[in-house]
Amino acid sequence: MRVFSILILFVLVACHKRESSDSSANLDAAPIPVQLARAEAKTLPAFEPVVGTVKPRLEATTVMWGLASLDFSSSYGLANFDTYESALESQDGWLADVDRWTSQHSVLLRERRVLRDPSRLFGAEADVDTENHEFAGNSVGTDGERLLFDPDTSDRLRLVQSARLRDFALDGADIDAILHVGDELAKRDITLILVALPMPQRFVDVHPRTDQDVATVSRALELIAEDLSVTLVGPTRTYDDADFVDFTHLSAAAATRFSTDVAEQLARN
Repeated sequence: MRVFSILILFVLVACHKRESSDSSANLDAAPIPVQLARAEAKTLPAFEPVVGTVKPRLEATTVMWGLASLDFSSSYGLANFDTYESALESQDGWLADVDRWTSQHSVLLRERRVLRDPSRLFGAEADVDTENHEFAGNSVGTDGERLLFDPDTSDRLRLVQSARLRDFALDGADIDAILHVGDELAKRDITLILVALPMPQRFVDVHPRTDQDVATVSRALELIAEDLSVTLVGPTRTYDDADFVDFTHLSAAAATRFSTDVAEQLARN
């Protein structure tokens, strides 16, 4: 089989949950029916990480967007979006430009957030920050590839995942955000391919309604792909708990199998 070369960009977007109730999406907790309808065109904050940061750096021609239930979880999405929005690199305007320029030339300015909170320099919080940075550096390569495949199925991580899925339900704002991203990519002649990510049963089990929630997400992905007229690919073989190093990440061998599976599906399209 001929191997096709393609520029692939995995995009993680924290879908921002709006407080308004004007979304026209009608989403049940049951696996079916799930109905999608477009809200009025809006500039959603969830799109900013893509159009404001990722695209100008990479000029991608194709986006492969892996989606699973975490991407529809408002608890997890809001936490990620708050982190993105508070980062200096994501700020807009001339004041932000001045801030970035001066921070490059002054350690005091660059680290002023830390200086306002000395506990970030010493003690338990500083130790946690150091540990997290070291873990990130050892886990991800310079091209964003995963390097660390140490297993972790601990009760601590189970509680973390359970908190991320707390009160899980599909939300119209999340659906609107995903549809908006798809529309904006299409306007820029960027091909979007949606990827339904495999998940182990141990992750399914931490959903409030377990298999029912996963079935709802699967149906939503099908309808989103149909609405955007884009390709949806996913696992065509079974992946069990042994194929995952934790609750969401495939082992190195399983990741290779899944990547090959996806490539074969795309080659047939």
